[in-house]
Amino acid sequence: MKDRKPNPKLLVICALVAAFFATSTWLIFFLPIPPFDANGSGFWNVLWLNRLRITTGFAPFVLGIAISLWAERRLKRGLHNEIWTEAQLEPVRALVAKPIWSWISILIIVAIALQVINSARTSHTGSLTLLYVFLVPLQMATRIRQLVIPPKANPAGIFTDSQSSKTIHSGHWGQPPVHPSE
Repeated sequence: MKDRKPNPKLLVICALVAAFFATSTWLIFFLPIPPFDANGSGFWNVLWLNRLRITTGFAPFVLGIAISLWAERRLKRGLHNEIWTEAQLEPVRALVAKPIWSWISILIIVAIALQVINSARTSHTGSLTLLYVFLVPLQMATRIRQLVIPPKANPAGIFTDSQSSKTIHSGHWGQPPVHPSE
């Protein structure tokens, strides 16, 4: 069983679906879950009163985030150990390189910005939570895209890697600057 390689496309789909599952728990808070009886008032009594609502909202969130991070880590480890061929990684690259991810990200960020501006005037933030449901999976897709798609070579010669640049040397350290007018 140890020799079996995981399917990289299945890992990416698992990470994205689990991220959607984790953030969709906000829907549970709109369900009519009955509160339990509690004696008195206070922070702990309110928590005990709403223990079913908190458990049904918290458990899927934790499970979805855990599965999503597990799949991402396994994908990262597989890429680092180079267990897949380029042909096996091509469907994964095609999935995360689609421009739809970038367009949806831009639309979500613009919608959140517009909703924040609108909520400042009307003090209504109800639809803002729906936008956050899409934000976490988009962030997961961006993280996977950074793992799977290699960085492009820079033909202009502008350095992007600080490890390959030379150190600065000068024979004029400590001398006052020379101004062009002198």
